[in-house]
Amino acid sequence: MLKITFSLSVLLFTFLGAHGLRAQVAPISNEDSLAAMEIQQRAIGQFRIGKFEYGITILDSALAIFTEQEWYDLIASAELDRIRAQMYLNHDLLELHQARLRLEKNILPLVEKRLIHAKAYQAVGESYRDLGQLQKSVEYFSRSLDVLSELDDVSPYYYGLVHSWLARVYQEMHQKALSLEHRREAVRYQRALDSGATPSIILDLAALLSAQLALSDSVSEESYALLDEIRHLSENLDEREHKYLTTALLAEFSVLQKENRHHEVLALLPEIERYDLVEGTEQIIAIAMLRRGRAYSAVGRDREALALWDSVYAECVLNSSKWALAHNISELYADGGMGYQALEWAQRAEAHILPDSLELKLNPYAWSLDAPKVLQTLRVCVKALSVIAYSSGIEKDHKSIIDKIDSYDSFFRLAKTRAVPGELMTLREAGWLDIYDFGMQAAYRAYQLSGEASYLSTAWEMTEESKAATLLSSFNRIAGDELSPVSSELLQEESALRTEYGYLQSLLMQEDLEEAEKAPIRKRFFEVNRHLDKVVERYKNEYADYSAQRFSPPLPSLEEARDELDSDEFIWNYFSGPSGVYTLSLGAESCDLRRLSSEDSLSALVSEYRTRSALMPSLQNFREEMSELNAMSFELYKHVVIPVLPATGKLPEKVVVLPDGVLHYLPFEALVTVANSGLGNERYLIEDTEISYAYGYRSIEAYSPRQVRFDGEFMGLAPAFGSSGASTSWSQLRGAQVELDRVASLFNEASVSKDLNCMDWFRGRAGQYRIMHFSTHAFTDPIDPLRSGLLLNAGSESLQDGTLKVSDLYFSSLPAEMVVLSACQTGDGPIRRGEGAISLAHGFFYAGSPAVLMTLWPSNDASGADLMSNFYKVLLEGNTKRAALSTAKRSYLASHDGYMKHPYFWAGMVLVGDPRPLYSSDSLWSSIWLWLLIALIMAIVLLILPWRPSQGFGDHSKQS
Repeated sequence: MLKITFSLSVLLFTFLGAHGLRAQVAPISNEDSLAAMEIQQRAIGQFRIGKFEYGITILDSALAIFTEQEWYDLIASAELDRIRAQMYLNHDLLELHQARLRLEKNILPLVEKRLIHAKAYQAVGESYRDLGQLQKSVEYFSRSLDVLSELDDVSPYYYGLVHSWLARVYQEMHQKALSLEHRREAVRYQRALDSGATPSIILDLAALLSAQLALSDSVSEESYALLDEIRHLSENLDEREHKYLTTALLAEFSVLQKENRHHEVLALLPEIERYDLVEGTEQIIAIAMLRRGRAYSAVGRDREALALWDSVYAECVLNSSKWALAHNISELYADGGMGYQALEWAQRAEAHILPDSLELKLNPYAWSLDAPKVLQTLRVCVKALSVIAYSSGIEKDHKSIIDKIDSYDSFFRLAKTRAVPGELMTLREAGWLDIYDFGMQAAYRAYQLSGEASYLSTAWEMTEESKAATLLSSFNRIAGDELSPVSSELLQEESALRTEYGYLQSLLMQEDLEEAEKAPIRKRFFEVNRHLDKVVERYKNEYADYSAQRFSPPLPSLEEARDELDSDEFIWNYFSGPSGVYTLSLGAESCDLRRLSSEDSLSALVSEYRTRSALMPSLQNFREEMSELNAMSFELYKHVVIPVLPATGKLPEKVVVLPDGVLHYLPFEALVTVANSGLGNERYLIEDTEISYAYGYRSIEAYSPRQVRFDGEFMGLAPAFGSSGASTSWSQLRGAQVELDRVASLFNEASVSKDLNCMDWFRGRAGQYRIMHFSTHAFTDPIDPLRSGLLLNAGSESLQDGTLKVSDLYFSSLPAEMVVLSACQTGDGPIRRGEGAISLAHGFFYAGSPAVLMTLWPSNDASGADLMSNFYKVLLEGNTKRAALSTAKRSYLASHDGYMKHPYFWAGMVLVGDPRPLYSSDSLWSSIWLWLLIALIMAIVLLILPWRPSQGFGDHSKQS
């Protein structure tokens, strides 16, 4: 059975925590209870020294007394101890999970002590994590934290433990920023225990350091401080504490690696291996040699790396070790341009992790046995084929790549019916973006060679499948929740099957199980998969709308997307990857695929343009600055727009831009379309073309139709910065409240707050209005984007008080039809491949809004107020959001000249998401005609009434 291993320190803290719980259990004073509690303490003493079977025997006698007397607090406490002890005895994971669920269902409702509830929820969260149901795991750990927050005088130990678990789960879900947030909290509570002198805190500090390094391109001051703390704690460690010493050295290794100090990394490796290889298991040796080989490769010693890995590979027995080495050898050959050698080793890796073709034909579910490794293997196979294709130019090799990607997509479509959104991200992170980059190379090259339109469809699939994975998961979840409720019977059946699926999968991944033991498990695994298929089929038959959203609607084909376009409308779809930037232009009558400049060169140009546009121009050097900016702007226009224009070269009237990579930072509407135009005679793209943006084509369609009902039309917030009592750290926003007043006056009913503290007001109304408008300060955290936020409390000096952070939005449901973020840099944040900029705008999309107006740089109070009021006026006339913003910008350009036409004043505000109208012009005219008809009827009545005999009318009234 599956062996669960925990460190000695975690074991000690677990039972110390359990001991702390005894003091808070219901005060029962008779002799029987005291005797039973003494027995329980004896059992815990046995657990601490590792005698679990004996301890459980002792504990059972205490449990018998508690049960007989119906002391439910003590029963729950003892049951939790028993279950945790069983985890060390190779007990069935599914059995333990079911025991925890029974405890939650049958015992917890009778338990008064809320701390026991918190511990029980934590235990269930651990079960779901072990079974691979990560989203459910997060749900239960969050419940545990909620209960702890209700209690007074709770030991920091409990908080730290739950935060540590959440950090691990989010790391497995590849939500690195959330993982970092919980790592920080775990370390904070660990320090509060005053346990800095104990070596176990090194593990928490190293995990926090690792999370920080994963989220940044460089090593921050905070990371250096953590490393210094780890060094200090490890100075006095005993040589026998090799686990902590290895962790401390690996922390040093990670920092050196991040700074590309590869020769120092090599010098550190012997010391790491001295402690790391103490246990000497095959897996540990393989990991150490992989680390050493990568270090060799980083300093150009590829031959030594290959020789080392080849020799270790020959000695390995375990499939997992051989797979890891073959996978890395294939990568190294591919990076060196040796495609055929890379393919040979990729196929070896495939043989170690994928079932044979016959088994796959009989049981397509066999792909799911170790899904992340399957994806990584497919990725390296595709990479090898891509290298071969570009070195040989043989068209059939491009076809092989595309066929391989098709098989990957077949697997992924199957996986979608098995996994929840967080688990999908775990699969997608296993090299999936690189697969699409290789696919784009192949599709582009094949299209060049053959001119076949089918390769355009392949490119369309590559660009769209690579974008907005987490947002689409969120869209599907929210839309599914809005649709038909599913019967509890069907939900319970699905939950039970998914739990068993995770359990069986974990068993089949074990290396120490013989094939004879795996055979019945594998058989049951395939049966569970077939049952899950039947459940999915029931969803489709009984809850069609819910099913379509829940299991991710298929990507519309290239032809279907083109059919949706107006004759004067285009989609400019960009894809950015290591091999370059590609663009796919779609119109009703034309379609083309181009390769632009390299990602690096485009990145430098966009970065420089954005920096200059985001600064208010100086009055003294205005002409010189504008001349340079115009030249740079036209250069970008040549790079990213001219290649997507139809053969006629004519600009379309409407465009949806689907950016990727650094293009998320570029306002296309501000690009100059005429070379060497004189100062003041600039022609901007917005003057010819209406422009909106989206994270992907499916993210526009995902919210239609909407099922949300709102209590009101408009809510707006403009905290009173600059007023009496406001924080002196933040400048007064003179135009913010003026802007809000002007906008709110356009609505018949508007709910507005302009107080010092708008946070409580917002919380009480969030999600109830069709439009949410924020006119306030915003700030961006470039290292940890989830800490970026909107300031809703003008009276606070602290960013932690009265701030609506991105992390808050990721746990909220705010399905407003449109959110307007009239604040500085609300679209700014680090670019995450496959997602875009992780910003405030991204957070509002994740929370449920299909359209966001956001800013790419600091906003200007006066010009922003003009743009916003004009935008809303045009919007309320029944125009599209895209037309409304484009018209507002054109009006601004037409009414200003010279200095005020600089992009800083008008170009930073952009529309992302659904461009469609909020208000129907038809319904507007219908209401006008209705009032005209009522007025006409009243006029006729007034004309007729005087001619009616008054006596008759009076008699009629009296009779009534």
